Amino acid sequence: MARLEKAVHAQFAAQPASASQSTVSAATSNTTRAAEASQPDTPFAKVNSVVPNSPAADAGLQAGDKVARFGGATWLNHDKLSKVAQIVSQSEGVS
Repeated sequence: MARLEKAVHAQFAAQPASASQSTVSAATSNTTRAAEASQPDTPFAKVNSVVPNSPAADAGLQAGDKVARFGGATWLNHDKLSKVAQIVSQSEGVS
């Protein structure tokens, strides 16, 4: 194990800084893709209430339902639910 660790350190020390950053960026991207693939439908919100006769009620949404995907919003990009608000405002009046 110590030999492997030394080899990894030597490899990174020999690379220019930009190559190391590319490796870290690629590793981060791969980790993010792995997380997306392993938990694609992780809920990020819970419905508190539904307005009667609203499009949500008509679609069968109920209080207590968990939301895993809302338009293009998922647990990875909902940005404290602001993406959900954006999607709703863009969809108002559209049937």
